[in-house]
Amino acid sequence: MKKHLLISGKRNTGKTELFERLLKECHMRIYGLSTRIALTRDDGYHEIYMQPINGNLGYNELNYIGCCNTQKRIIHTEVFNNLGCELLKAEPDGIIAIDEIGFIEKDAHRYCSMILDHLDRDIHVLATVKSLQDSNPFLEAIYNHPEVKLITVNPGSVECLYKQLLPVIESWNEEFICGKA
Repeated sequence: MKKHLLISGKRNTGKTELFERLLKECHMRIYGLSTRIALTRDDGYHEIYMQPINGNLGYNELNYIGCCNTQKRIIHTEVFNNLGCELLKAEPDGIIAIDEIGFIEKDAHRYCSMILDHLDRDIHVLATVKSLQDSNPFLEAIYNHPEVKLITVNPGSVECLYKQLLPVIESWNEEFICGKA
């Protein structure tokens, strides 16, 4: 069985919904982060912020990743390399959860390295990842990692995938409980 579950799919197909449902079933410490669009400005740009997976830092320059529209991105890679790396620090008593791995962090080399390093460790990773059509070398390395099971979400498939993947999460819980004993 592969160590890591990465959920892929096009926008609005249910990646985050499936991710959140599976995360609720994890009975161990959860480390990680999420990226969120806080607002869409009048000029069409989406403002994107990084948050701890189980918390909220508000919206300020320390967690402001940048902004983008359909044609242009302004990204602050230092937020990935600083805050992102801090939020991804994890102990073996839990899992790493990331919503979402994509293309905007591809130039944040320390952050990308840390994610790839986690895929080589014993700690499990549950993440959403941009669709295969949005590929770049960083995403290719993740998609092709030997310990990654890539799950593709399509409209209407969330419930079926949840039922298929729940036993994997339960096995992670069992590993954690047995490891504590």
